[in-house]
Amino acid sequence: MLATNIVITDAARRVLERSKSNFKPAPGSVFAICYESAFTNRDGTTVEGFVPGYAVVSWPNDHIGPGWLLVLLAPGIEIYLMPRFEWLATETYVMDLLSAQHATFSIGPAER
Repeated sequence: MLATNIVITDAARRVLERSKSNFKPAPGSVFAICYESAFTNRDGTTVEGFVPGYAVVSWPNDHIGPGWLLVLLAPGIEIYLMPRFEWLATETYVMDLLSAQHATFSIGPAER
């Protein structure tokens, strides 16, 4: 499904553009974002400064299924997204920056 009903904040756009320019996908993989609930050190402690949120990943193209969206965030920025909620075509969503250090983002309905 193609999703165009999302806006991106300037802060999120800057970090996402930087992430995309540094992105080196594995062969047969795509630029995607998935929810990352934890990022831990070898001893099980949370990496300093990590905030759960959507993170950039290299995702195998053959694992993109019907639950995935192709999101057009801005000219030149398309990304596959696996939302954690039911995506409604009638709703407007916002992508914002949670952590520049770990390039994590929030995505949710725009306030009405």
